[in-house]
Amino acid sequence: MASAGAEDFGRGVLGCFVLALVGAVTGTWMLERIGGSSRYGSDSPHSGWSARWVGDVDGDGTPDFVLSTSFAPDHAGPRVISGATGTGLGAHGAGWVNSEGRAYPGDLDGDGSPESWWDDENGIHLSSRRTNGLGRTFACDLSGLADVLDDLDGDGTLDLLIGGYPARGPETDRVSAVSARTGAAIWTVERAGNGTPGDTPFAWIGCVVGDIDGDGRADAAVQDQRERVEFLSGKDGTTIGHAESRCDWVSGSLSPLGDVDGDGRPDLLVHGGNDTPTEVVSCLHGRVLAAIVVPRYAYDVFSPGDVDGDGKRDVAWSSSEGGTCARALDGSILGQWPGLRLVPGCEDYDRDGHADLLAVRNVRIVGNVAEPADLWRLGRIEILSGKTLTVARVFDADALGLPR
Repeated sequence: MASAGAEDFGRGVLGCFVLALVGAVTGTWMLERIGGSSRYGSDSPHSGWSARWVGDVDGDGTPDFVLSTSFAPDHAGPRVISGATGTGLGAHGAGWVNSEGRAYPGDLDGDGSPESWWDDENGIHLSSRRTNGLGRTFACDLSGLADVLDDLDGDGTLDLLIGGYPARGPETDRVSAVSARTGAAIWTVERAGNGTPGDTPFAWIGCVVGDIDGDGRADAAVQDQRERVEFLSGKDGTTIGHAESRCDWVSGSLSPLGDVDGDGRPDLLVHGGNDTPTEVVSCLHGRVLAAIVVPRYAYDVFSPGDVDGDGKRDVAWSSSEGGTCARALDGSILGQWPGLRLVPGCEDYDRDGHADLLAVRNVRIVGNVAEPADLWRLGRIEILSGKTLTVARVFDADALGLPR
């Protein structure tokens, strides 16, 4: 599960505090325990927007996104927004915009309409806009792992890789290939729980990377009990390799990179987590191809695709400094955007051959500034052109038709 960091507002609000403005003289924000849930938790006041790419939901050729405005008075959960017009395309379901940075599943059943998913305390929910489309809840233990494999069972629908499935307890110690159509586990790899000192939950995080072993099936990378990387066959779940790169089970993340070293096999972006290196790793050999310098508390470390058009996927991350995009192999910076949070996902929004970046800009109140009544409306969505590295499109509250 990627570390959400201070900017991650989509997962809900924890704690039992509220923020109050204390005195016109000091003008400082203080935490005051008065019971119930806090609007901002232990964070400072902020507009609280979050978003994710969701594919071309309405079939107009432009990628759409799902938006959550957590602090809106009429907040009813995430909604799908047309990337072309900014109009609402319907509710995204009862769950939060997923904070694990996972990609949306795409068109699993080949009906021309991409599926979407979200997670809550009941598991992972898969849904379709079509009346007779895929729709199922996968009850699983607490886990940040959900991704798309090949059609393993031959039913014409792509199958899923899900951590902690089926549900048995509070934390995952297993990972399964699961039929998207029936919910049946096709294979499961289970390891001992984390009762042994030094162990961590197996396969808390992971991703599908592509065909490592040359059998024509997409394979997976997961974090093992030692917080190292293990490669699993997508066909049957057997171990096909390891990498010694460390991946913290709370603040680390794994992201597919495609073939950046030209050996014909996929590579992997391993964000080790706080105080741990971020590395580009060969899935074939497990060796480190490059190290990338990111801020200590970087989060949402991912590959947005080929941003600069050189034929290789690039990397991006967010931190308190803003959003950054860099080349994978040499770490050279392509662009930096202070105050922006870059959203995990991969889309060519304007169809110019360069991957574009979806970003969220939230307004945060700090210091001697009173919170405006409409703070929640001050967030906005920005789409950054991969070709020019400038803002190509802005969606603010008015452009999205949000209420006052």
